[in-house]
Amino acid sequence: MSGRASPTVPGDGVYDKEETCKIILFADHVKKKGLFGWGKNKPDVKCSFKELSIDVSITAKDGDTSYPYKYIINKLPGSISKIDHKIVKDGQVEVTLTKEEKGSWQAEIDRNDGLDCAP
Repeated sequence: MSGRASPTVPGDGVYDKEETCKIILFADHVKKKGLFGWGKNKPDVKCSFKELSIDVSITAKDGDTSYPYKYIINKLPGSISKIDHKIVKDGQVEVTLTKEEKGSWQAEIDRNDGLDCAP
């Protein structure tokens, strides 16, 4: 079984700030670390980027079953220098992009109905 980790509405779950841009990805089966650790259900989150694109792969686990998710942006509104992630709660992964140059991407986000500026 596979799914696509993405905001439920294009542009929703994107929070633009001067130095960073945060994206909230919704991925069923992703669990936050519990009181007694991960057990067998630790999700595997891999984030990679090039100057203007990102690729996030998430593999959520429920016992012996794996659920792969993918989130790709082909062309960001500007260059980034770093990408980080954290699981904020069950079903949600926060991806933080650190911008190469300070400034707002909000106009491009609004115009493209999301972060991806590729035609």
